[in-house]
Amino acid sequence: MPGVHNSVTHGLDCLYNQGHRQFMVPVVQCNAAGTNITGTVTGFATFVIDNATSNHGIDFHVISQEISDLPLGGCAKCGSGKMMLVR
Repeated sequence: MPGVHNSVTHGLDCLYNQGHRQFMVPVVQCNAAGTNITGTVTGFATFVIDNATSNHGIDFHVISQEISDLPLGGCAKCGSGKMMLVR
């Protein structure tokens, strides 16, 4: 799949080469058309870099699992972990 090679792909390539390959990322709510992000975090998914080459791109997969209890954001099917903000 063709894509754009920019500072983001270069940054992910650097992380991969340093051994940093798994990240927990927020899943955010979008409008019905999927074109406008509301900023409301509805869950978390695990992003795993499988291979990275700055000149060729990034191969990755996402780990997502259904959580038996409904999380705060109401997205029972888009989680791979739980996180709490502490003040």
